[in-house]
Formats: sequence, C-alpha cells, structure tokens
Amino acid sequence: MKKIEILILISFLLILGCKKDNPIDDEPEPDPSTENFDITPNFEVLHVFDGEEMELIERTPDNGFITATFNNTNFEVIKLSSTHDVQWRMNFGGSGSDYPKAILVTNDGYIMSSTSNSSDGDVIQNHGGYDSWHFKLSQSGSLLWEQCFGGSGNDGVDGSISIVETGVGDYTMFGHSTSTDGDVSQNNGGFDAWFYKINSSGTIQFEKNYGGGNNDFGRKILKNDAGYVLLLDSESTNGEFNSIGSWVVQINESGSIMWKTFLGGLHSGTIILTTDGGIFAVNSSSTGLLLNKLDINGTILESNSIDIPFAQDRAKHAIETTDGGFIIYGKLNVSNGGEVFLVRTTPLLNKVYEQIYPGNLADIPVSIVKGNSADSYLFQFMTRSKNLPGINYSSFKATVFMELTEEY
Repeated sequence: MKKIEILILISFLLILGCKKDNPIDDEPEPDPSTENFDITPNFEVLHVFDGEEMELIERTPDNGFITATFNNTNFEVIKLSSTHDVQWRMNFGGSGSDYPKAILVTNDGYIMSSTSNSSDGDVIQNHGGYDSWHFKLSQSGSLLWEQCFGGSGNDGVDGSISIVETGVGDYTMFGHSTSTDGDVSQNNGGFDAWFYKINSSGTIQFEKNYGGGNNDFGRKILKNDAGYVLLLDSESTNGEFNSIGSWVVQINESGSIMWKTFLGGLHSGTIILTTDGGIFAVNSSSTGLLLNKLDINGTILESNSIDIPFAQDRAKHAIETTDGGFIIYGKLNVSNGGEVFLVRTTPLLNKVYEQIYPGNLADIPVSIVKGNSADSYLFQFMTRSKNLPGINYSSFKATVFMELTEEY
C-alpha cells in the first residue's frame, strides 16, 4: 500500500514540475477587449490649394503627387512636387463630360481612368452613352495613347482602386456595364460588374461580366498571388451573387471565381491587402462601419462594428498601420453635404480614436497614403467649409493636405 501511495505522490510531483517548466500553458487566451493602444494622434495642415477641388491624389516615386480634377467638362491632371508646388497641369477630354475616377502610377508615367460621353477632342471613339475612357501619360504629362471601352449602353469605372497593373505591363480594370455589344460580350440584367484587361498599348485582351438580374457594380480591384480580389455591390438575388449587399470575391487570371464572401451592409466601402497576406474590408451599415479581416481563402478571421453617432458613414479608403492596425478614412453623410472622418483601430479591429472635421458646408475625403516617417500618414480632402480651424482660403472651394503623426 505504501508503495502505491509513493508512486502516486511521485506522479503528482512530476505533473507539477512539467507545468512549471511550461508556464505558457497557464496563460489565458488574449482578450481583444483588453488591447491597450495608448496612441496620441497629432494633425497638421500642410497646404491649402485655394480654388482647387482635387478629386484624385496619388503619391509619385519622387515623393510628389499626381492629382486630377473635373474642370467644367474636362479631366485636368496636375503634377505636384513634394513641397506641393505645381510642376505641370494639362487638360484632357472632349466636349462632353469626362469624369476622373482613378490614377495608376506606373514606372514610366500614369494611367488615367475616366467615365466619358465625349466623342471628340482627346476621346477618339465613343461606343455610345458613357464609356470607360483610359489614357496613358508620360511622366511629363504628354498623351501617349487613349482608348474607350464599352458598348452602346453605359459603361464605366467607379472609385480610385478600379485599375491595377498585372506585373507584365498590362492593366486590369473593374467597373460596370449595361452593354451587350462593342467590347462587352453579355449582360445579365441592369448593370453588371465588368472585369477587363488591356495591354500596354491600350488594346483590350479579355473581358467578363458578373451579376444577376438586377444591378451589380464593380467597386475595387486588387492584385494578389492567386489572381485578383474584387469588391462589388450586388442588388441581385440570382446569378453569381444570391444576397443583396457587398461581396469580396477572389478570381483567377482567367476570371473564374475561386471563392466569394458575403459582407452584407449598405455601401461597399473599400478593401486592402494586409502585410500577412490577408484582406481587410470595411463597408457600412445604417449606424456605422462594418470591419472584417479575411484570410487568403475568404474566411473571416476577425470582425467588428464601430458606431459613429448621428450620421450614416461611408468608408472611402483604408491603410494598414505599422503596428498592424488600420486607419479608415471616409465621409459622414450629414445635411450640410458631408463631413470627413478618420477612425483608427487595433489589429483586432477595436477603435483607438476617431477624428471628425465638422465643417459648415460639404467636405469630401480624397485619399490617404503613408507619410515620410514610420508613424505618419498624409491625407487630403476637398472642402467648401469656412469654419475649420487652421484652414483658410478666399474662394468658395479648396483642397487641403494634412499630415497625421502618431505618438506611442
């Protein structure tokens, strides 16, 4: 009997010793609600462009910026230096309406994307209604080529992330179409989400439609190792998408759907690729932001909702921070025409802080990019408000360049 008791005691002591050697076993799983991010944001006005409404802004390799405005009926492109001086500005388009939608910075110039109903001037051939109009500029702003894409219906791109470079000198676009002729092979009903590829000289190589019997709009496109990640809004209950709301879709190089994930919500928002190979998506509901992190197979890993009181919000851009969190940049739909907001999150999508610019007139977000230091970010917005602190201009409109720096 004593031998058995001794054996039991030895076994018990061995178990205790193993637990002591492996203290990780005793640690509880991390609780997302206890994330402690003590960050102080600092906001500084860098430059105010009096009388300008720059609808698109992208960073250039020389640390300057390439911008685009809708000037009466034309697409005006403006190149800025790193100190916000105008280096050159050019008008492009025809006698119709040419709306700037996206700019892609390439290694030898810029690809401009527009929705246009012109058929003269720089726009050589319109297929009917609105077309997707793309043109290539040199680094000095010279027009190298232009091309309209679409059919006799209305075709276009929507949003600043509607064009990507494939890595071999070709370009892929994602937009919408009602056509069944010209460059568009079919239509499933209403607007279809429309995916198409062009080569380096602007010739269409491949196209494909997605959608059902109602409207389906292509919003964003990203390039990843598996092909392309698409963000779209669907109003259809048949076809590829059987629920009304926002979808994230992975397609391969030939346009075949590999997976699709339904996000719901009211407005599509935006998507970005994360440093760990996944996808961050943010769209909106009637009360706030809907945040989701997806893996490479479309599985939702983290999700959260952030309410912003008194206004329905629309996320326009997102950027990953150096600590793995996110900054969401968008517009509050309020009675004065819109207010600009930023929301900062942790890696587990909990809110750290928010910043709202409550102007007395319309304020519209444009873009947000990495700044010159690790914890700085540059963002821009168009404004017609006269009551924003530190923002002074004499005309009725302006574009404001801001810098956000974070202190830990």
